[in-house]
Amino acid sequence: MQIQVGYTTDEPNKVNKTYHNKHTYRNCVIKENTSIIRPTFIITTMDDFASINYCYVASMNRYYYINNVVCLPGNRVALECKCDVLMSFKTDILKTKAIIDKQQSSALSSNYIDDNSYVTECRTVVQATEFPNGFNKTANIIITAGG
Repeated sequence: MQIQVGYTTDEPNKVNKTYHNKHTYRNCVIKENTSIIRPTFIITTMDDFASINYCYVASMNRYYYINNVVCLPGNRVALECKCDVLMSFKTDILKTKAIIDKQQSSALSSNYIDDNSYVTECRTVVQATEFPNGFNKTANIIITAGG
């Protein structure tokens, strides 16, 4: 199995991450009794894994966060990983059509889409007042604004 290890500095909730590949290992073995969501990959290497936090496995078509690096005997290293489902399935996620019911406030958000998160109240108040001198037969205009 082949594994590409590298790093990303993007936030975990970002769908389309920037991935920097540092090295490709062709002698990777997956640990027995492991899952596709949280696999452990074993590679033979003398490389330094201080700046590595991300990997891609082409045969599984998935991206993984490297949560832990364990040194094993015989110049072997175990990479304990967790699947990055957003990056692994980004093609399907990005082509999905959806109706946005609620979105985080951002530069792309619209204040004109009512998602019931803003409490609003509108009341009409009518007040009749009798003028002491009344009105004459000429035109009279009375305007009030803003209460």
